[in-house]
Amino acid sequence: MARTVKTSAPDFGEFIKSVPPPRQVIIRTLKSVVEEAAQAASNSETDNAFRRSYARLTIQKGIGPHHAILTISRDISAAAWAM
Repeated sequence: MARTVKTSAPDFGEFIKSVPPPRQVIIRTLKSVVEEAAQAASNSETDNAFRRSYARLTIQKGIGPHHAILTISRDISAAAWAM
């Protein structure tokens, strides 16, 4: 549910633009951070639990890379939430 804001630009006059609510912006940012962490963990040079899980999902179970990253993202979120 986006809110609309009236704004003006020097060349275009007045127009209305859609602005996402602050909570939605925070959720998108947090989602991006967790997905980037999952990507970094799966591409890491060092051995870690998330990299092993990524390899298990893609090689043994045949899950696509994008879905494996989403699964790793959920694992990272669960680990952070449990702390």
